[in-house]
Amino acid sequence: MSHPPLPDRDLLARQLQQLSQRDGLGDESRYARFAPALLTVAESVLTLEEEGVKGLVPRARELLADALASMSGASQRRLRAGLNWEGREQSSHGARMRQLAVDEHISDAPALAEQERSLYVPLADFILEQLAVARARAAWRKVLEAGPGAQETARFVTEQFTYYYRIFTPLAATGADIEAFLIRQARDRSDQPRDLLLAALWHFAWWLAELEDFVRVRGGNWVASTPDAEAELVAHESQSRLLLPVSEIETSLLRLSLARAERGEEVPFLAELRRTRRLQPLVNGLAKWTALCTCNPRRPRLRTCEPHQFVHATEAFAVAVEREWYRMAKWYHLPPSIVSAEHNIIGDYYLNADRNAYDLSRLRADDHDG
Repeated sequence: MSHPPLPDRDLLARQLQQLSQRDGLGDESRYARFAPALLTVAESVLTLEEEGVKGLVPRARELLADALASMSGASQRRLRAGLNWEGREQSSHGARMRQLAVDEHISDAPALAEQERSLYVPLADFILEQLAVARARAAWRKVLEAGPGAQETARFVTEQFTYYYRIFTPLAATGADIEAFLIRQARDRSDQPRDLLLAALWHFAWWLAELEDFVRVRGGNWVASTPDAEAELVAHESQSRLLLPVSEIETSLLRLSLARAERGEEVPFLAELRRTRRLQPLVNGLAKWTALCTCNPRRPRLRTCEPHQFVHATEAFAVAVEREWYRMAKWYHLPPSIVSAEHNIIGDYYLNADRNAYDLSRLRADDHDG
């Protein structure tokens, strides 16, 4: 089932911002004049839906309302004021921002307006996500109409990729832990963030457990769109696993320690390793291995740097799983980001943050605040 490409996200964001600057929502003509991309999305959604709101502008406004509801309370208030959601007559954008600043006891109205401007890209993303979901639902209806054979195929693909993603999650997290460690180490060789190595051990044990479950239930049979793609998945996962300086005996110990840990959590897992007196040797081994890296994190030497080869292999596996899911799950049309957001967030943070602030607790706090 093919669809025309999604409307350009940046164009939609620019038009929504333009709508806010031109006194916001109003009569129906304003949508066509200032935000035609929004009407294009609404028209596409209407053609895919079996029932619901009828009429182009009412559906466009409903898309906007649902997108706003997906955002935080503070973001909603800024966007509602910017878009003149309440339909205040003769109200300029600047006046609405000043009133919002008064209502929220904020002294800097221009800064508030700058925050509002930054929110139109995520707003556009939420709108386009609704179109992608509508496409997915319509495609799934086609699968149901096609009969039991198509449904069984869809179910098989979904179940198979459930196992892939269960491996993908801790594998990518292990790569992110090591990448963050390498970046911090490059800034200061005396900086040895032990918490990242401990997290890497836990994520690696989780990855091993999910891989073992995949082999036990599915026979370790990697299914992809082509034999070459299947071989690529196997190669990236195996390379990632074998590059880590952990022996077969130690991988067995990691799996056992995770199985004994309450709910598989990191703290009891580390306590179990400490009880076996293998925690410190494992951490020391990882520290010695990562010390081999003398790269500039912005330009890693992939031919010679084993730790960066590991990071690259985990990213390549993540990309391959994403690509194959969208190739094989034809009824599923959410657009792929292809690269793991976790890697981008971690890498950007450690490369660009103030050196006095680049610790995981700060990163998590910033993430929660946002």
